[in-house]
Amino acid sequence: MTTVLNVSLDDLSSQFISDLKQKFGKTTEVEIRLQDKSPADDLFSEDDFWQVIDKIDWSEKDSENKISPAVKMLAKKPVSSIYIFADRLSTKLYHLDTRAHATVYAVNEPDNFVSADDFLYARCAVVAEGKNIMKRY
Repeated sequence: MTTVLNVSLDDLSSQFISDLKQKFGKTTEVEIRLQDKSPADDLFSEDDFWQVIDKIDWSEKDSENKISPAVKMLAKKPVSSIYIFADRLSTKLYHLDTRAHATVYAVNEPDNFVSADDFLYARCAVVAEGKNIMKRY
């Protein structure tokens, strides 16, 4: 069976490679394809995505007030940008949805129980922290 992973160059790290080796074995062959910039990048780029995320106001206590500046920024964009934002967010959450991440998350949970909702919220929090945090994962 072939497993396909779509990973940006920014997301490649020695830890990511190490995790792949651990999961698939050191002798597994890997094919790397470098894709040209997609048409979606012309409408709403990766940088645009992180600019919206950077608008989150962590000084606010209420969750709605925290994300309000990001929502307002995104609301000024064309509808297509909102869909592309959602796709990019979904992709980033998917990349964090791994057994390794869940195991680390479970360490802080009673009985090492991982609630699907709570794990999703934790992954959202990682993305919300911004691009520099995401590079670590």
